Amino acid sequence: MKKLLVLMALVCAVLNVSAQEDSKWSWKAGIGLSGAAGSDSDGFKSTFSYKVGVGYEYAISESFSIEPAAMLNNKGIKVEGVSGNINRFFLEVPVLAAYKLNLNDNYKLIVNAGPYVAYGLLGSDIEWGGGEAKTNIFDTCDRFEAGLEAGARVVFGEMSVGIDFSRAFTKALKEGNGKVYSQAFGVTFGYKF
Repeated sequence: MKKLLVLMALVCAVLNVSAQEDSKWSWKAGIGLSGAAGSDSDGFKSTFSYKVGVGYEYAISESFSIEPAAMLNNKGIKVEGVSGNINRFFLEVPVLAAYKLNLNDNYKLIVNAGPYVAYGLLGSDIEWGGGEAKTNIFDTCDRFEAGLEAGARVVFGEMSVGIDFSRAFTKALKEGNGKVYSQAFGVTFGYKF
């Protein structure tokens, strides 16, 4: 058993050393639409959203990498009975598995997918229709979110442009308030440094 553990540690160390050349930090930013899905999401509408953060591309091989990131993500929504947009700002941490395909000497296509977790940091104060007192959106919505993100991007030099989609598996609303799940679609930009 000890020999197996030592062998596994050596393999991991070799992979780590060989992968360091292609592993890089990057900044990421994106714009798009966020909204809600689910059987009880009829009164919800999509609205403008954005995100910004940093990521790390950890190369396992020439074609495969793991891409963790830390993003500040605004997941806005519109709800019937509330005037204006409702903003929810999350700290989101996706960990994506990525596959790289060389299109030619200058361009690469990267397809990625994986889970994410998010925690609500800030949210809009909202006044419900009928003049009820203002409440914070996180009095109604859950602060914790987990889901799946997938996307594709074209890389040229140190820059990239792509698209992504995310869908939560945890309910957006707190217990007993129906099946509503956050989702977002957007265009992303990145730069490796």
